[in-house]
Amino acid sequence: MAYRLDNLIHKVYEAQIKEQKLIVEARQAQLQSLQMQINPHFLYNTLDSINWMALMEGNEEVSRMILALGHLFRNSINTSGIYTTVREEIENIELYMFLEQVRFEGRLDFQVDVDGEVMGETLLKHTLQPLVENSIKHGIEPYHIKGEIRIAITGEGDKLCIVVSDNGKGMKDEVLSSLQQMWANIETAQETRSDGRGGVGIRNIMKRLWLCYGEQASFVVSSRAEEGTRMELRFPRCAPVKKTDKLDGE
Repeated sequence: MAYRLDNLIHKVYEAQIKEQKLIVEARQAQLQSLQMQINPHFLYNTLDSINWMALMEGNEEVSRMILALGHLFRNSINTSGIYTTVREEIENIELYMFLEQVRFEGRLDFQVDVDGEVMGETLLKHTLQPLVENSIKHGIEPYHIKGEIRIAITGEGDKLCIVVSDNGKGMKDEVLSSLQQMWANIETAQETRSDGRGGVGIRNIMKRLWLCYGEQASFVVSSRAEEGTRMELRFPRCAPVKKTDKLDGE
């Protein structure tokens, strides 16, 4: 009886520690975007003024870019909870990719394939953009190639599966091994740091996945030189016990 009681107390303590770590990681995930929040109204008003100037000059492409950038900022500084829907995450990444495609002047293709049945399901906020940004920054942009980014989101049994792949130059063996070891040791990782290619963003996703779903989550990275990189995330389709109320008000 005493053993079972001690075991129960230990499990409750571990759960509380895990929840606190998840809160910290969620805060870190929003930190960069929150740095933009010194005066968001000033930012939005300025963008709106630039948008009207572009329209008066007949430059509709610049207007679309400004509107997309404004929506991205709004989504980034929205701190209402740590979860979002697949639909909202896709809308956000499409805005991001629109801006990137303009920047790349026609040498970046982007495709999203999503099962309609999972559009309303939940996932952690800011999951897709760091993965896509990693592909662009490290696999495509430095090599001046015709880039292709593919995102696939499917429901497989009781898991949601997200695959982000690119046709970039691929990772060096040591970089690939570093990312794989990062996930293997994510439970004991203590601080957020850059790994050379994956950077803070990918490690943050790994840490939040583990804190939220534990061993029910997986993060698999594969890469071939001159062929590209593939990142696959799997986690339960139903969000765990809702913790957003605690995060919202803090």
